[in-house]
This record gives sequence, structure tokens and C-alpha cells, in this order.
Amino acid sequence: MGLSGTSMASPMLAGIALLIKFALKAVRRGVLYLKENMPLAIKAVVMRTADDMQVPVWFQGAGFANAWAAVELITLDAGTSLRARLASSKPGSSAPGPE
Repeated sequence: MGLSGTSMASPMLAGIALLIKFALKAVRRGVLYLKENMPLAIKAVVMRTADDMQVPVWFQGAGFANAWAAVELITLDAGTSLRARLASSKPGSSAPGPE
């Protein structure tokens, strides 16, 4: 029995959605969205950053969800890179952390 299909996709996308929500809060972009619009914003980020699977759209939908690209899109929009934020948040780092 393989681990595939919606039984695996749903929890994975829920995790990716949570990462996106945390990223929006970390860069203080979450305040730009009303609570009721947050799910639509998260969906738009997931769909925008999905990787094309090189199959028909009716088969793949938006594509393969890419969590790194989704969070990177949010942090780049805020004017910083995800790698810089992660490096600055490590204990003992001399770089200033996120505000």
C-alpha cells in the first residue's frame, strides 16, 4: 500500500498552508488581509508557486505544491530573503533578527 492520493495530499497541504500563514505573520503581511480573506490569500500563494508537472491541467490542477517557493515568495515580497531570515534567527548569530 503506497502513501499517495488525497489521503496524503490533504495533510501536506494543511502543513504548507500553516507555513504560509506563519510567513505572512513573520513579515507582518498578515495584517493586510482580513481574517475571512486569509484562506483565499493562502490558496493564491500555493497555486502561484506550484511546480508544473508537465501533464494536462485537468490532471494536475495548479501543479505540485512547492512549500519553499511559497514561503520564499512571501519573504521576497517583504524585501528580504528567506535564507537571510533563517540565518539571522539562529542562536549565536551576529546578524540582527527579524523585527
